[in-house]
Amino acid sequence: MTTNAAHLAAGASAPPPRIAAVLTETQVANLLAMKVATLRAWRLNGRGPAYMKFGRAVRYRREDVEAFVERSRVPREQLQ
Repeated sequence: MTTNAAHLAAGASAPPPRIAAVLTETQVANLLAMKVATLRAWRLNGRGPAYMKFGRAVRYRREDVEAFVERSRVPREQLQ
């Protein structure tokens, strides 16, 4: 039985909410081959990938980091 099916079989009316895995700023910096200080500067200037704050902890969703990378891509035509 899947998790949602087991949850519903236990008498719940709806499946539990899906919580996306999150990355730390160190993990994102490593993925992007950047320094953590660069990510922090981007946040202060309203740039970089979307992020979340839990108290003082900063976290990134992988899909937000991937979307940022895609938006940052420079098409080949512009390079010539």
